[in-house]
Amino acid sequence: MLRKAAEPGMVERIASFLGDNALTRSWAETVDRHVITPVEGMVLSDEDLRQQLAKVVRERTPDDGVLSEDQLRAFEALKGAPVNQGALQDAVSAAEEPSIKVGRQALATIADFNTPRSRMQDAAGLLANGRTGLTETGDYVRQFGLGSPVAAYSAVAAGGALATKAGLDAYDWWLAQQQQASKDAQLPLQGGSPQAALS
Repeated sequence: MLRKAAEPGMVERIASFLGDNALTRSWAETVDRHVITPVEGMVLSDEDLRQQLAKVVRERTPDDGVLSEDQLRAFEALKGAPVNQGALQDAVSAAEEPSIKVGRQALATIADFNTPRSRMQDAAGLLANGRTGLTETGDYVRQFGLGSPVAAYSAVAAGGALATKAGLDAYDWWLAQQQQASKDAQLPLQGGSPQAALS
């Protein structure tokens, strides 16, 4: 038996699905990583880039205080070498406010390893998630411009088969990232260099 569109909550459920599904998420993340975040990184001054990057690293801290793979890879990009993941996680877990510790640690790592602008931009790209980034203007473009669900569907409709293939490729990329993240989550964490910055 088919559900009627007028069934309570059905329109809201359809709208929610159209706004947040595999296509729209992969589109937003791809546009963010390859277009919006690189542009943000180019227009910010060195100091603003440092501060905004520390803010993004801090904001990506899960409620349980366990650093994500993207955060760990961002720290490695900032350092330019492997980090001692166990020591870094221990320092964050021991902090009263783990997210604040993560932000301060990002700033300390940039200072201690004299992180060049290009590596800060790389770290920002690793943290791009299609929702929030380095600037308010960029966030507006993410939500209502290039990164929006409307842009995702428009690209597919406007480009016909070519855009559909690009959308499917983006979805395949997103799916591969999810599968790799799942595999990586099952591997034991290995410590890196004992010289990781831990302030």
